[in-house]
Amino acid sequence: MDYEMLGARIREARKNKGYTQSELAELTEYSVQHISHVETGSTKLSVELLICIANVLDTSLDELLKDSLTFSPKTQYNLSIEARTEKERSAIVKIVKTLEKEIGKLMD
Repeated sequence: MDYEMLGARIREARKNKGYTQSELAELTEYSVQHISHVETGSTKLSVELLICIANVLDTSLDELLKDSLTFSPKTQYNLSIEARTEKERSAIVKIVKTLEKEIGKLMD
């Protein structure tokens, strides 16, 4: 895991919420020094603190950890489809069904 990248994402999310390190420390009940070390990547943080930070900053763990996570192609496709409108998802389903039929014909 790249703790510097994680720290940078936490810092970015904190700034986007308009919080100072001191405010984040108060909201998470950790010291300003600990939050500073987390943001610079000079210390590892507990899962408990990571979840607390994500909740306080109203962000997802996926967003904070995206440089450390690997997604299978199946997961990537699901995430891509979930981001579509209902009309687009319906079109994708129709296209996939058509492809399945054509592949079936080619395999016979």
